Amino acid sequence: MNLVRILKLFQRNIPLLIGVPVVLVAIAKFLTRNPTLKYESETTIYTGLASGYTLEQSKGFNLFATNNAFDNLINIIKSREVASETAIRLFTRYLMMEKPDNSILKTNWENLQKKTPGYIKALLLKKGQMEAHNQRYNQQNNDTLFLNNNDFVIDDKLFHIVKPDETIFTIAKLYSVSVSEILNLNNLTTYYVNPGNKLIIKDASEGTPEEKIQLFDSANIKPKRDVNKDLFEKNVQRLMQYAYANDTNYIYGLLNSGNPYYGIKAIQSVSVRRVQSSDLVNIKYTSFDPGICQQTLIYLTEVFIRKFKAVNENQSDAVVRYFINEVNKAAVRLRQAEDRLLEFNKTNNIINYYEQSKAVANMKEELDQKYNESRVNYEAAAAVLQKLEEKMGVQGQIQLKTDQIVKARNRLSEITANITLTEVYNDPDPKNRAKLEELKAEANKLKKQLEDYVSQLYNFTNTVEGLPLNDLLQQWLANVIKYEESRATMEVLAQRIREFYEYYKTFAPLGATQKRIEREISVAEQEYLSLLHSLNLSKLKQQDIELSSNIKAVDPPYYPLKPLKGKEGILVIVAGLFGFIFVIFLILALEYLDNTIRTADRLEELSKLKLAGIFPRIIPRYTSYNLPFIANRLIELTVHNIRLNVRQNIKHGGPALVILFSSLKKEGKTYIGARLAEKFREFGERTAFLTFVSSNAPDDNDWLTNIGEDPTINENAPQQEDLRRKNTKAQKDTRIKRRKKPRKTSAEKIIPMPAAHEDNFRYMTDNAFPEVTTLNDLNYLERRPVFSDYKFILLELPGTIYYPYPIELVSQADSALMITRSNRTWKKADTIALFTIVKILKEKPIAFLNGVEIEELENILGELPRRRSRLRRVIRKIFTLQVRDRASIS
Repeated sequence: MNLVRILKLFQRNIPLLIGVPVVLVAIAKFLTRNPTLKYESETTIYTGLASGYTLEQSKGFNLFATNNAFDNLINIIKSREVASETAIRLFTRYLMMEKPDNSILKTNWENLQKKTPGYIKALLLKKGQMEAHNQRYNQQNNDTLFLNNNDFVIDDKLFHIVKPDETIFTIAKLYSVSVSEILNLNNLTTYYVNPGNKLIIKDASEGTPEEKIQLFDSANIKPKRDVNKDLFEKNVQRLMQYAYANDTNYIYGLLNSGNPYYGIKAIQSVSVRRVQSSDLVNIKYTSFDPGICQQTLIYLTEVFIRKFKAVNENQSDAVVRYFINEVNKAAVRLRQAEDRLLEFNKTNNIINYYEQSKAVANMKEELDQKYNESRVNYEAAAAVLQKLEEKMGVQGQIQLKTDQIVKARNRLSEITANITLTEVYNDPDPKNRAKLEELKAEANKLKKQLEDYVSQLYNFTNTVEGLPLNDLLQQWLANVIKYEESRATMEVLAQRIREFYEYYKTFAPLGATQKRIEREISVAEQEYLSLLHSLNLSKLKQQDIELSSNIKAVDPPYYPLKPLKGKEGILVIVAGLFGFIFVIFLILALEYLDNTIRTADRLEELSKLKLAGIFPRIIPRYTSYNLPFIANRLIELTVHNIRLNVRQNIKHGGPALVILFSSLKKEGKTYIGARLAEKFREFGERTAFLTFVSSNAPDDNDWLTNIGEDPTINENAPQQEDLRRKNTKAQKDTRIKRRKKPRKTSAEKIIPMPAAHEDNFRYMTDNAFPEVTTLNDLNYLERRPVFSDYKFILLELPGTIYYPYPIELVSQADSALMITRSNRTWKKADTIALFTIVKILKEKPIAFLNGVEIEELENILGELPRRRSRLRRVIRKIFTLQVRDRASIS
């Protein structure tokens, strides 16, 4: 389907293209004759989510996080909870009003007062019921006003006494304040509160009845005092509790209804958008009442800011509370580990295990060294004494062993042991130092005594060997002293070494135990420090969230003075466009889905026959074309095709028999046949046209005196009159009742009907018709033709689907022309009927399409002759892409 054909299709349906949009425009105009006025107000909120101040200076800009934060904010604004609280606040405000003001239209206020049940109004507290409550705030500044068992007011400050089970978080939630506010008011640095503590909650003057709800006057944007805030808040809470007590009460139904002012859906229709890439959020709301429009935005802004802060602060409070608990647990574990170390050190007398173990090792090494030195001295002294005693003789030995000398030696040995023991322990105590000096003095005294005793006992001057005894005595005495000192020292050092071995057994395992305890302390300390760091970060984040939650309205809602422009004009335009587009779509859809034959190409495709010719619809709107010329030329082309087909198929010298048939009746066979016969005669070839008359199909043909197109081809076919026959078989065979003279149609005025001709004959299709074998066997009505005088014989058959036909006679045909209407569908029955007659015929028939649209003729004749202006011809060439097409070479 090309563009020209589409335009012509629209041209044929101009009444629909104009009529339907006009009707829809009229309907839209009628329905919008009384438009409803709408008012719009808006507010701009500063959020600080993108570029606001933050305590986390190291945190970079994150586009995804910023977009997520704005999405959260927008979703909170449009949340059901915010919408429901806004609706209840709006409902409470107007229900408490004694008379309407500029914040609500009078009709809307009266409707609200009228439709609200009395028991809902009874839920509201009146001013008189609040007097006792208000008196609490009229006390002197220095008076104490008790509110309940746990809170009271002193000097305009609200205090709270902490209960045993309360925490700072539960207290903040109880009074609807943030934890940070309580911390700042009380100068607290920790979240711990002890039962019985007195906390400042807030300034009590902030809740006095003198404070009113701040409303914005549309004239000068100044706040005006309207409703008692304390009474208003009490009533809001009462109505909210009542609304959500169950889902069958009046307020719950009002919230979930389609009310344009107090319905949740109406408030959720608010438009929220971020202003470009800034920190600003623009909120728009549309309503039928300008005052309600403004007040809705005021309450919506108040509610969503409070909800947004609560969500962020509660989230951060939960994190801080978690880290506080974990820090406390870690501190307890650290303290327990440190206590275990302290108890371990006390039990084992450990000051510094590592230094002590080092000192013990050094002392052990010194003892071993001293012990070895003492042993060497002892052995040396013993050997020398033995040798000296042998030299002094028996008498000398006896004398040396006197009691005084023995006692002195024993005493010297004892004192020497004490001196060695004292020096080994190296006690810094002054008393022990003085005692050590006394022992040394006494040892020296004993040494002197031993020298004196030895000098007195020996009266001999020489030994048995003749050696001087005095020298031997001096040597012996020195070695005795050395021997006794070494022996005493060895005994003390050996005892001390044994003590060290016992100390090692006890002290060595303590190191592993202490190291394990110290490792537990290190792990607990690291855990504590890590959790403490996380707590500090969470507190920083909490403060940062509180800063970022400081949302403010930079552009308060205004009172809309003028309504929005209505959409009535748009609706009218849309209705017209919709009607026009719908008609275009319908026309194209019907054309595309049209399953009729319509075109010659489709007929060839469906019938598998070669096309012989086509014929147009003859209707008045085609009179701009030269229809007589077109019809005449199309009949001429069909005659040429029939003659060519006959020339190829004829094999005898007699007249050529051409069968005109169709699958259905009323296909236009009689009219086309008369036209073809007339054109054959014009070409100088005598032609007989045989048309049938049958009581079984009285409306399938035209009388010879009124041959025309089929009545169903729009206006081409003249009105026909049903044949009336008598009941008897003889009357059917002999008489046909005369018809009335037909009315001349508009098609006949355009193209005259073929004139009556003597070579046009009628025959009767009776019961014997299917058995006819030759043309002479036909039952002619007026006269019988002499077929040898004709060159062409056109024989019209009734519809092959509904009526029988002479097979033998049809098989003798030299050519066959199947005539089909274009405005019907090709069915399987047509294919079967065609297949049957093709088997009978000697050669394959040719097809003729009757009643086609005038545009289809261009495929056969090219550009149709028509009266066109120059502009029309130019436009046609443009649409058909034939700009360079010319009518001649010059």
